[in-house]
Amino acid sequence: MKNVWKQTMLFAMLCAWMIISAEASVANGGEVDGTYLTTITLDGKFASRSVLTFHSDRTMSVVDSAQISQNLMFSDQQGVWKKRGNHVVGQTIDITFMPIPGLARNDYDLIVDEQNATLSGHIELRTYEISGDPLHDDGVLIGIYEVTGERLKIKRPDQ
Repeated sequence: MKNVWKQTMLFAMLCAWMIISAEASVANGGEVDGTYLTTITLDGKFASRSVLTFHSDRTMSVVDSAQISQNLMFSDQQGVWKKRGNHVVGQTIDITFMPIPGLARNDYDLIVDEQNATLSGHIELRTYEISGDPLHDDGVLIGIYEVTGERLKIKRPDQ
């Protein structure tokens, strides 16, 4: 009888942990977490493609096709994000290597359609001198870019 009681308590604690974990996952982003292939435009003209990942710990990372070009070179973007209603807001920092060393901050304001696994919104790009403070200053606004994207899904050969 004692053994049945222990097993019942263990099962109840496991169920409670699973419910709390599921609720925490939804609160932290739920279906927003994941990787999206995006298209970025400026004034309706193609600017670049990027791969944007929202990590479950509320960090984000971005690689962009414009990172290395003839006149510009910058690092991957690293940052943070949070869900605000049906919006996801994020902020990333990257290091510019060319034409002169500097920093850039990208402010994301996106609407994520969890049902269709898509996103859309805009990115404000701001630049700073290498000694600048992108955490507290507004920097120089370079442009407001439009972004659309679709979440990556596993595609199996039999589908």
